[in-house]
Amino acid sequence: MVELSCANCKTGVKGSFPFSPLSALSAEDESFLLTFLRAGGRIKAVEHELGISYPTVKAKLRALILKLDPGIALEQKDQQAEILARLKRGEIFTHEAVALLKDLGSQP
Repeated sequence: MVELSCANCKTGVKGSFPFSPLSALSAEDESFLLTFLRAGGRIKAVEHELGISYPTVKAKLRALILKLDPGIALEQKDQQAEILARLKRGEIFTHEAVALLKDLGSQP
């Protein structure tokens, strides 16, 4: 049960309400997301606006995505395990596995 109320007029509502994962973001995460969206998703523009490095922007973006959809981390672990299993079975070469794992790691 959740109670919501207006700070100005004191009107209140009680009940069970579905909330978007976005509503649980910290002020810092929300600010980063807004900066990213204003930049049109261009990481270089976010780097410039926030004065942080490319790897830092990528790390913040990856962390934000995991907060919004924790299931993504499980999917990536499953994909990593599948790539390693394919390598072990001889279905792919080492350099192919490395490329696939790097590509998987570069996904936000």
